[in-house]
Amino acid sequence: MHFKRNQSEPRLFKSEKWITPVPKYSFEFQKKSGVEVVDGVELADLGAVRQEAAQTAREIMVDGILTGADRTEWVTNVRDSNGKLVLTFRFSDLLDRE
Repeated sequence: MHFKRNQSEPRLFKSEKWITPVPKYSFEFQKKSGVEVVDGVELADLGAVRQEAAQTAREIMVDGILTGADRTEWVTNVRDSNGKLVLTFRFSDLLDRE
C-alpha cells in the first residue's frame, strides 16, 4: 500500500493511518496587573480558537461581575505554536453596545 502525502503538512504514522496533529495555541490574557499565559491548548482550527476565546472571556467576565471586578478592558491574544498572533479578542466586544 502506498501513501501520498503533502510534504508541507506534518503527519504522523499510526496504525496504518495518516493523522494530522492537533494544533496547539497559547492564550495570553492581558489585564491591568500583567499578562497570564496558558500554553498548549489543543484546538482543531481557527474557528475553534475563536469559540474558546469567546467562551473563556464570558466566564472571566461573569466571575468579575460576581466579585465586583471590572474586566471589560482585558484582552486575549492567541498565538500558534510558532508564536504567530492568530487572534485578538477584546472582552469589551462581549458587551451589548445598544
